[in-house]
Amino acid sequence: MKFFILFFIFTIVSSSSWAQDHSLISDINKQDNSEDKISELNEIKLERVNKALKLYQDKKFEESLKLIKENMKDRTLHRQSLELYALLKMQLGYYKESLQSYYMLIKHTHQSGVLLIKGPEEMEDFLQKNPHLPRPRDSVLNYYTFMGLGYALWSESILISSPTLAREYFLKSKKYFLFLDHFQFHTNNVEILAQKVRELEKEFVVKSQNEEFLVEKEKIFSHSYSVSTGIISYQEDTVINFNQTLASTLHSQVFGQSFFVQKGWVKDNYEFNLNAGFFTANAKVASTKSNLDYFQNKTPVFGTLLGPGLLWRATPKANLGGKILYFYRYANYEDPTPDFHIENSYVHSVLITMEGRYDLGHIFLDHQLGYSPSLGYSLWLLQIGVAL
Repeated sequence: MKFFILFFIFTIVSSSSWAQDHSLISDINKQDNSEDKISELNEIKLERVNKALKLYQDKKFEESLKLIKENMKDRTLHRQSLELYALLKMQLGYYKESLQSYYMLIKHTHQSGVLLIKGPEEMEDFLQKNPHLPRPRDSVLNYYTFMGLGYALWSESILISSPTLAREYFLKSKKYFLFLDHFQFHTNNVEILAQKVRELEKEFVVKSQNEEFLVEKEKIFSHSYSVSTGIISYQEDTVINFNQTLASTLHSQVFGQSFFVQKGWVKDNYEFNLNAGFFTANAKVASTKSNLDYFQNKTPVFGTLLGPGLLWRATPKANLGGKILYFYRYANYEDPTPDFHIENSYVHSVLITMEGRYDLGHIFLDHQLGYSPSLGYSLWLLQIGVAL
């Protein structure tokens, strides 16, 4: 559905605004005295734009984006390239980069100060105080349309994970549609998007007597719970003694299943979380020296992991961060004879992990690599979970 909305609007924009390149550049030079201008395309770059547009129409978005980036390597701004780049970023879910591009297009074509207005209430006040604003060209109003759409889609994508931030983006979207409504810019594409914004607004309203917003203004953090399960693997060394004298070093390879419960607090693009988990596993234990032949398979291992973590939302779906976990485990080693004794059946330490999480709606995939500075071994976790 998002593709059809974006493609429909882009068709309208390209047919009306791309044909006005010469007059647009002339207007820019009149309105903006900065050194950073949007320049015209040479033949090579124009050919790239046309090929990229064809790839976009064929829904080959990544290939189209790769091609259009070639036009932007010299850091010169070209309107056609920037328009298609912004649209592709929005189509692929990179709303921040898309909105930055439309911001730049508006900045160089319209000097109204609209971009500095914070929300719908401020926009209504601005329009009341300035009832006779000069009407921007339709091509510029189309940029404002995409700004409204971008914030609406971004809000929708983080509605569950970051409701406070989602509401902020929704209000930014609404302010742009108030601006478009002031100029009665009621083309079909704007009506489609305005309907989408109205539908999104319903997501934020609690069906109660007062119809209060789901996220209160005074609320700083939103919180959530999640559960996950997956696999755990790590390696460690221990020692086996003969009559209390070091006999050999044993190497263990541990592999098993893990279970986690997590509570998270989200603010903007950051999540602080507390984690509690346990695991059951089997270990393969073998001597690393030739003076002792020892091997034990499927040694039962049980353990727990507890601690805080921090995640940063790098994209609408991808998160990066880490955890500091208290690690405790018990291994049921079997002594080969009464004269031999395997040390370290109980071990505890601190693990530092690097984490990557990919959100798929309520479902997420989580990958962690950890290291224990005190014990000198590494740990690997791969989880699939659900947000409650």
